[in-house]
Amino acid sequence: VLVYDEERVISTQVESALRGALRVLWTPDVADVVGMVASGRAAILVCGLRSGDHQTFELIRALRRRQPQLVVLVYSEQRDSTALANLINQGQIFRFIHRPAGPDYLRRHILAGLLRHRELLTHPDRLACHAPRWDSGGELEMAYASLDDARRAAATTAAAAPPPSLAKRGWLQR
Repeated sequence: VLVYDEERVISTQVESALRGALRVLWTPDVADVVGMVASGRAAILVCGLRSGDHQTFELIRALRRRQPQLVVLVYSEQRDSTALANLINQGQIFRFIHRPAGPDYLRRHILAGLLRHRELLTHPDRLACHAPRWDSGGELEMAYASLDDARRAAATTAAAAPPPSLAKRGWLQR
C-alpha cells in the first residue's frame, strides 16, 4: 500500500487500520509515487485529496492509464460532487473514503482493493474496461508516457542510458 499525501497523518491511520497485515509506504513526492508504481512496488495507492488539487487528479489518471492494475483509493474530507464524479469517471478510482473513517472501515476498503488488484492481475481482459480516458494535454501523462517509453527502450538495449529524471520535469517544479 502506497500512501501519497503531504502529511503523514493518512499513512499513520492506514498503518493503524491494517495492523501489520500489509506493508505501508508513504511519500509526499510525486516523483516517488511515479517511481514506486512504475517499478511495481505498489498494488494499492491511497491518496489524500484537498479542494482544487488538480495535480493529484492528473497523477491518478496518468498512473491508472499506465498501470491499470493499480487500485486507487481516495481518502479525503472533500465533498465536491463534481470532483468526485471526475475521480470516478475519468480517474477510475476504486473507492472514495470520506475522512475521518474508523480503522475497521478503512481496513475493509483497503483489503477490498487488494482483492480487486489480484482480480485484475488474474483477469487481464478486465483491465480495458477500467482504463481512464487519455488527456493529451496532461503534462503528467506525457511525462509518465515518456518515462515508460524510455524504460522500454532501455530494456531492449543492453547498454542503454537510464531514463530521464522526473525531477527535471516542469510539472514537478510547480
